[in-house]
Amino acid sequence: MLKIGLIGMRSCGRTSIFNSLADGRSFHADSLGRLTAKAAHISSPDPRLDRLEQLASSNHVTRSECEIIDFEGIGLGDGGGRQAEWLNTMQPLSVIVLVIELFQNESPMKPLSAQIDEVYAELIIADLGTVESRCIKIQEDLSRAPRIDRTILENEQKLFECLQSSLEAGAPLSSLDWTPYDTKVVQSFGFTTLKPIVLALNTSEEDIGDWSELVEKAAAHTGIDNKCIACFSGSLESEAADITDPNERKEILSELGILDDPKSRFIDAVMSAADQITVYTTGEKETRSWPMKNGSTALDFAATIHTDLARGFIRAETISFTDMDKLESIAEIRKEGRIRQEGRDYILQDGDIIEVLFSR
Repeated sequence: MLKIGLIGMRSCGRTSIFNSLADGRSFHADSLGRLTAKAAHISSPDPRLDRLEQLASSNHVTRSECEIIDFEGIGLGDGGGRQAEWLNTMQPLSVIVLVIELFQNESPMKPLSAQIDEVYAELIIADLGTVESRCIKIQEDLSRAPRIDRTILENEQKLFECLQSSLEAGAPLSSLDWTPYDTKVVQSFGFTTLKPIVLALNTSEEDIGDWSELVEKAAAHTGIDNKCIACFSGSLESEAADITDPNERKEILSELGILDDPKSRFIDAVMSAADQITVYTTGEKETRSWPMKNGSTALDFAATIHTDLARGFIRAETISFTDMDKLESIAEIRKEGRIRQEGRDYILQDGDIIEVLFSR
């Protein structure tokens, strides 16, 4: 399950966006030391999953979920050790969502580009602190290391000095070219500027009509793909989340110019940033969606379901969602010859419907 952290400067409306997504079903996040945070498991509407359930008359539907976390009472730019502790809790996160305030607060609102730069600067400073600490530790270890260990430490020292130079120049670590060795060395540090980033632009009700333009501006300034940027009206959508009738809620938001569910906007951006696709299994017993890393193979998918399937993998019978939607039954698809027999190295495609055949 993807773990997603919402962060931003104080008063950016982060908690309002969290509440609009959580539907009142939040809980206390675990393993955060002295810090407190709210978390929620969410899933977005999935018309493909609903269609497959209908066609298969499934007894059960399992929707893929992600966990969102809202760290309480702390904002980027806060001084003191508490923020350092907070940043340390981000290491297990799969994706970081940077919430940018685009509504009038108590103080004059900064331009979009300035706010983005400010948030990125805080993440760079956090990573720089970690790198500097590691450089000091490596130097200490070198002073007393036996000759046999010195080469490894010297290679690591060169890498971290390169990271330090990049961060001091204001460049996130994601902008560097990474070798497999580099990636292996730094993977335990959980650097924030190496994680996939989603921009959540939090606007007032009056700016809903400008969402497309704001996404374009943010993408042009940061180089982040448009698909990884989403707009919200946190205060408005948080209030709408309290409306229990989903049809009434949808109607009210639609009248204000918001035509899609906030969870759809949020998860679509997160899936794009994390470079994930969705594949499906379906049948009378269960229809289920499975998020997979883009580029995953049929064997990877088998292992995700169960290690026994990967161990005894024979082939993957694969159907495109388009064919299933059009022909409406496995029997008809088989008659038309539209079931593909794929081997273990087949690269999964978004919307694939898969049955793994394996030997017991």
